[in-house]
Amino acid sequence: MTRPHRKESELRRFRIFQKRTGILPGGEASQPDPPEPDICVTVQGALIGVEITELVTSRSQRAQESEQDGVVAATQRLYAQKGLPCVGAEFHWKDAASISKTQRRDLAPFLAEVVASHVPGLGEQIILDPTPEATEHFEHPLFDRIWLNRIVEHDENLWDSPRSWWVPRLVPEVVQSRIDGKNGRPAEYRVNYTERWLVITSDGAAPSSGFDLTASVLDHVYSTTFDRAFIAIFAMGGIHELKVRAL
Repeated sequence: MTRPHRKESELRRFRIFQKRTGILPGGEASQPDPPEPDICVTVQGALIGVEITELVTSRSQRAQESEQDGVVAATQRLYAQKGLPCVGAEFHWKDAASISKTQRRDLAPFLAEVVASHVPGLGEQIILDPTPEATEHFEHPLFDRIWLNRIVEHDENLWDSPRSWWVPRLVPEVVQSRIDGKNGRPAEYRVNYTERWLVITSDGAAPSSGFDLTASVLDHVYSTTFDRAFIAIFAMGGIHELKVRAL
């Protein structure tokens, strides 16, 4: 992930955290350069430094998901430029589908043409896969199925990459390990912040980031250099402040 994309992701995650918790209402957020925190928020005369980090089960799998989602997003942009009707689209990737550099360059234009040439009629759907139930036979080394629909008249393109997986249980040791990886950051800050926060995020809607949040995680007391710590599993488990003790 490039630095601009990372900063965009950090700000998006902070905005979700801010909106759902109601914490720091009306806070004016900025994104200073390193070694400062990812997010700085000024609210009621206080300066809060917020470090944003992501909790994943597998960084290689997370990178793979990001690559796949990036291809779908690029495909959607290319399709939108064609001025065709808005459609719902699901891209079912094969397990462990890995995109090469050559495929990365060519895949989005190819998929945009596939969708453009198979726009369903209103009230209809089209299934592209190699099974007998397919509307049209379609085989590709990266996809099990592409499902297109206009069951209703969409006012925007709604595209996604559905995934299924076994959801692991989140335990305190995993959370403490993620905190340990960030405990050195406050000592690097050059600005004297009123408080320093750590927000551990997880999308919760993909194999690399879906966790079953157990009571033990919330009951445990974590050792940290941050003044406050939160865990935010956006799609599963909600947002919770963690119990901490100072290092």
